[in-house]
Order: sequence, then structure tokens, then C-alpha cells
Amino acid sequence: LKNAFLTQCKLVPVAFTPVPGTPYRRVTRAKLFVQGYIRKNIEYANDECNGVLYDRIANVPFSGFADLTAGDFLSQAIVAASSDTTSHFINPKNGDLPRLDKYFFENTVFYNEQPYCELVSAQFFELDFSPCPTDLNEPFDTLREKIVLDLTLKVLQVQQVQV
Repeated sequence: LKNAFLTQCKLVPVAFTPVPGTPYRRVTRAKLFVQGYIRKNIEYANDECNGVLYDRIANVPFSGFADLTAGDFLSQAIVAASSDTTSHFINPKNGDLPRLDKYFFENTVFYNEQPYCELVSAQFFELDFSPCPTDLNEPFDTLREKIVLDLTLKVLQVQQVQV
């Protein structure tokens, strides 16, 4: 029996389209980085006919990423861009020179809701094999395993709705 656990899931936006009349931008392309582990319950026996059955639990780490495009999103994530502006002044004594000791600053900072993930399903495709071929009914002490893990994830973001 296997189970998948997510320990990290981060959406990194890389392309945007502006939302007209707002400081917001819709994410049209992003990288989704995932990290976690597969929890495996391993049962094995020794080579005796009526031997003891052993049980071990192992956590096998995994990581990867997916390239997401606009068509992959049911609802696109949005982010607002912060802005910094600086205004400069002319020297009142000499209108041809800038005043270097006086500036006006304006900063607008938007605190965006971070997209997050929820695990919907995990599908495991597994190949177990002995690295050294053995004869039929011969014991072996090493087993290799290759696993393909297909994850279905929800990428969610808390968004405000104007009513």
C-alpha cells in the first residue's frame, strides 16, 4: 500500500496579462514546483518455509515541476504589482539645476494571496525486480523498484469578488 504526501507546492508565475483598470495581472503561464514523499508499507519474509513476516514503513522523497499555461487553469491566479515612484524638484535659486536634497517618494505595496495546492489523487505505476537474476524458487536479498507517480492537484487562491 502506498500514499503520497505533499510537503511543498509553489506556483511561480512567469507570464501575465493585465486586468484593465486595476493594478492586477492574470497569470497566463507558471511553473508549479512540488515536493513530497511516498509512504510505502513493505512486507517481506526470510527464506524459511514458516519464517517470520517482516513489516517496514519507508518514506521515499520525490520532487518535480509542471509547466502550466493559460489553458491549464480553470480560474487564473491574479497578482498585483507593487510600485515605487520618485519625484524630483528644481532648485528654486537656479531653475536650471535640480535640487539634490529634496525628493518625494510614493510606494504602493500589494500583499497578494499566495496560491496553494491540495492533493486530489495520486496514481502509482510500479516495477519491482531483482538486479541479479535468480533461479525459480531461489531466495534473493535485493529488490529494486521504479515508480511513476502521477499527481492530480488543485492550485487554489483566495480571491476577492466585487458585489
